[in-house]
Amino acid sequence: MALGAPLDAPSLFLSYIVNTARAALEQIEATGAALPADEDRDLALHSLDYALKLPDAWSVTGSLLTALAPKMERAGYRHDWIAYLDAGIDASQQCGDQATEAELRLQKGILHQLLAEYHEADGEYLLSEAGFAALPDQRALARVLNRRAFVARRQGRHADAERLAASAMALLAADDAELGYTYQVLGTIAYDRMQWQEAARCFRLSLDLLRQGDDRRLQGWAHSNLGLALWQTGDLVGAEAQLLQAIDLFALIGDPIHQSVARMNLGNVLVARGELEQALLVYGEAEAVFRKAHDIERLASVNNNIGKVCRDLGRPAEALPFCRQAVSYYQQTRQPAELVIASESLGETLLALEDWSGAAETFLTALDRLPTVENEDWRAETAERINGYLQQIDQQAGTLSSAD
Repeated sequence: MALGAPLDAPSLFLSYIVNTARAALEQIEATGAALPADEDRDLALHSLDYALKLPDAWSVTGSLLTALAPKMERAGYRHDWIAYLDAGIDASQQCGDQATEAELRLQKGILHQLLAEYHEADGEYLLSEAGFAALPDQRALARVLNRRAFVARRQGRHADAERLAASAMALLAADDAELGYTYQVLGTIAYDRMQWQEAARCFRLSLDLLRQGDDRRLQGWAHSNLGLALWQTGDLVGAEAQLLQAIDLFALIGDPIHQSVARMNLGNVLVARGELEQALLVYGEAEAVFRKAHDIERLASVNNNIGKVCRDLGRPAEALPFCRQAVSYYQQTRQPAELVIASESLGETLLALEDWSGAAETFLTALDRLPTVENEDWRAETAERINGYLQQIDQQAGTLSSAD
């Protein structure tokens, strides 16, 4: 620069922001599959605060956002991180970067999915799908279809989930690790239908495919789900082995939420062994992590589990708030079968407390909700069981009336 030449302040500022963002990107990429250190994450967020306002910095900003997004999600960030993704989506549109917009919408959909905001999640996935469909990237399109399938399954729309999973499968090579996600979806559908052996088969296929890639998180997910399916078949030894592998993998990559999911599933194995007090400790540890992350879906499940164990221990008064909370959470997630299960558990707890009117009202509500569940055989079995409880309440009411 010539002596006495005026400083180009805007260019200097842009250069500083770009260099800071590039340094943050290098730090994030250097962590590999692990979560970044707090100082590296803070540097990345600080640089994004400025870089997102500068279109000329987008080439680095977009890369930093897409590199950081899965790590922020894994660390449990939700609403605050959605604001960054929204800013990135706006910036990508201004810069005409369709590929990055599609990826950021996918990441935003994942966050909504984890918040049990399934309608919002599918809305983002649809926009992401449209973006990737216009690009020559079939694998990215399959990723979106897989996650749309998972949301459909969560909403009890199993036929839609199977259709979406089949569409994803058609876009993937037979040895593509992303196909492992497809088999996870198919396994969870089989699990919902209580087809335990088929669920275990799908989860094993998923695990075989995922082992060919380097996504340890999805590998841990497959181990965890396989453990859950084996628990349902009565193979408690196999279930525990799979769940411990999942816990170790999630610890290795720093994923406390999915590690807690695996712990919760291990709690189910402990219950099957009759180790109820130990199961309560495991469930309690998982509940604290889910609460911190505002993970409504998992909070619903773990509260339902805690309530059932407390009731089995002969402590229905202690079980009651957990059962009520489980019903409340499942009403938010809009998972029809799970809501019926939680309502039935609440009714059983009220029955144990001899709250006959409260139990009857809860059981009748559960019956009213049954038509929203797809599985006809399950509906019939559940209705028969609940009607048995209602007959028990009627008999009790008759006994009390005679006593009066």
